[in-house]
Amino acid sequence: MIRSAWVIARRDYVATVFSRTFLLFLIGPLMPLLFAALFGALAAGDAGGREAQPIAVTMQAGDARALIQADARLTARLGPQWLAPLDIVSPPAAPARLLSDPDDAPAAVLSGSLARPLLTAPRAQLKRLEGPAALLIAEARAGEPPAVNLATHAIRPPATAASGPQRLGIARGGQLVLFVLTMILAGMLISNLVEEKSSKVIEVLAAAVPVDAIFAGKLAGMLAVSLTGIAAWGGTAGLAAWIFLPHDAMPAPAVGWPMFIALGISYFVTVYLLLGALYLGIGAQAASVREVQTLSMPLTMAQLLVFGLASAGVARPDSGIAIAAAIIPWSSPFAMIARAAQEPALWPHPIALAWQLACLAAVIAVSARLFRLTVLSSGRLTHRRRLQPLGFLRRG
Repeated sequence: MIRSAWVIARRDYVATVFSRTFLLFLIGPLMPLLFAALFGALAAGDAGGREAQPIAVTMQAGDARALIQADARLTARLGPQWLAPLDIVSPPAAPARLLSDPDDAPAAVLSGSLARPLLTAPRAQLKRLEGPAALLIAEARAGEPPAVNLATHAIRPPATAASGPQRLGIARGGQLVLFVLTMILAGMLISNLVEEKSSKVIEVLAAAVPVDAIFAGKLAGMLAVSLTGIAAWGGTAGLAAWIFLPHDAMPAPAVGWPMFIALGISYFVTVYLLLGALYLGIGAQAASVREVQTLSMPLTMAQLLVFGLASAGVARPDSGIAIAAAIIPWSSPFAMIARAAQEPALWPHPIALAWQLACLAAVIAVSARLFRLTVLSSGRLTHRRRLQPLGFLRRG
């Protein structure tokens, strides 16, 4: 059984992934992200005005006054958007302590003296502010040698917990990503099954391996295909975020990003298998593409209802509707990924995953029976062969 399921899974995986159409399938969802990043960059470039986060100055009073005067002269010549506003800190404080302030952290800290200045900032800010800061110090040192030895120090401020609205946004974003991925990838199971039924391939497979192995193999193979697509999309998105976004720009969920991503993958696997088993069991009843289109509408509406139920309890994780969404197997992954973004407790997640896997076993048992009956009755099989899965006939 396991060996046969492995053969079917490997066959479906290789036939799907090693094809030109799969490459186009991978590129498709990346195009909207590319356009969104492009328009976001253009909007950020067109947004004038000085930044909200100032540059803290912890120099002596004379040097700080010279910097303020130089900043006024440069702003008059270059415009108000050339550098973040300056904020004189008195009495001077350590740059690390200023940058670690969770409520009012500056963009950078300019310390030392005009003769030996030091710019301290997160690495992503440091690359952007080093040039303007050197120009500001050169302007403040007017009449002195123009060479500026600006020392820089990259610091990584400690991660701060996201606020309530930020965690709510992460929860809804996690639910949306999980829903979109399942909508895109789970429907591939029905189309793959109908294609093989219409070309009689499923009958050849049923004659060679057990029907339950076909069901398990197709489910495992398409899950591997989906995880391959998610790895490609996630890797591209992570690389883009690493290059273009500041490392501390994204607030962390309650359980932290590593655990949140691990839970997201786990919940995707469970919701994909739950939906995939249901799709295979119901989709096996369709004999043509037209029947698949007829079945797609109620399945899509059911998914939207499940997603709506899980989304309704995000704002109140302890409400009755949120608990109901966490119990219903098809909405439980969406509800629990939102809980991971809002609450730091980890103990509910093993319980939820165990419950989802138990429900998955029941769904697979029922769906495999429907799948077996449909496949066995799809070919030119004898009446005795069709009745065997029902248990009415015994060997001998």
